[in-house]
Amino acid sequence: MSKSEIPNPPRATEPEESWEHFELFVSVKKAIFSLPSRFRECFEYQWCASD
Repeated sequence: MSKSEIPNPPRATEPEESWEHFELFVSVKKAIFSLPSRFRECFEYQWCASD
């Protein structure tokens, strides 16, 4: 694939606040973004794999 054929990456979008599942969307997004902080100690100390 040549550089001219590579499409631009998609733009991040969020659903409208009026969407019936908007609160679920926000909760899932918060959970996903909290994952790195929950596993930081595991990465630093490398002891979580044995738990």
